[in-house]
Amino acid sequence: MNNFGLFERYARAYHSGETDDEDDESGARNSDSNDTAAPPRSLQDILSDSAVAGLPALPFPDDINELINGGPPIENAAAKRQFVPPAGTTSPADLFKPMMNACTVPGPRWIYHDPATGVNSVLIFTGGLALNDGQENARAGYSVIFRPDARVEIGQALEFVPGYALTQDRAHLRAAVAALRLRYWAGEGFWRIVIGATSEYVVQNAGERLERWRANRWKYSNGRAVKNKDLWMLLLEELELFERKGVSVQFYLLDAQSAARVMKVAKRGATSNKIPIELTDVLVAAC
Repeated sequence: MNNFGLFERYARAYHSGETDDEDDESGARNSDSNDTAAPPRSLQDILSDSAVAGLPALPFPDDINELINGGPPIENAAAKRQFVPPAGTTSPADLFKPMMNACTVPGPRWIYHDPATGVNSVLIFTGGLALNDGQENARAGYSVIFRPDARVEIGQALEFVPGYALTQDRAHLRAAVAALRLRYWAGEGFWRIVIGATSEYVVQNAGERLERWRANRWKYSNGRAVKNKDLWMLLLEELELFERKGVSVQFYLLDAQSAARVMKVAKRGATSNKIPIELTDVLVAAC
């Protein structure tokens, strides 16, 4: 079963029969919704959801204070930003399973506990989409999905920033930035964050190549300016915030079947009626 085979199973349990075609649901899924926000849910409500009831819980780590306050910095971090599954696995779905995190108010995540090292990893799905990519009337959106039960699906319009076109590459990159800024993942018990991306542009450039661009004053080897410099700088800032505290961030290119869901959610953002005119962080109240 692929990643979103797992996703669909838990989504059906949570929505009790809703289908994927209901694209105008309220909450974080549709940034243009005017529905009244649901009242805060109690811990008992969260734990009793049919989608999460019975999920195994990530053991509360002995080193949670170190996770919160930081551990030793990761050495040569740029060379370690590619997620390489262990031999014998063909996709993250072979490793990451729906579990409850170690947050004070627990929430479901795709989690892998490495028995050899004891490292807990979280998988976050990201995607970007541009309609009429490369044209003046282009619209773009990005998506972040981090809960297996589909309670929170983030689909946002890509912000318009003067000097930068609304492109699919930019949307993919914006999704990665949003995923890292969304929550303090270390506080949930994770020493490694795996960004499941649908873009080779992000996966192949987020490591040592990104460091070379910075060292070269944000120019390619041919002297041309790096495209989407502002977002690459933001991403590098987020990467280094985690890496300085000993939390690894790695990228993994999703297969087409796994990517289908995040691209559908990204389309919600691309078809939004509003285009933000400045970069805005996504706020998620739900764990």
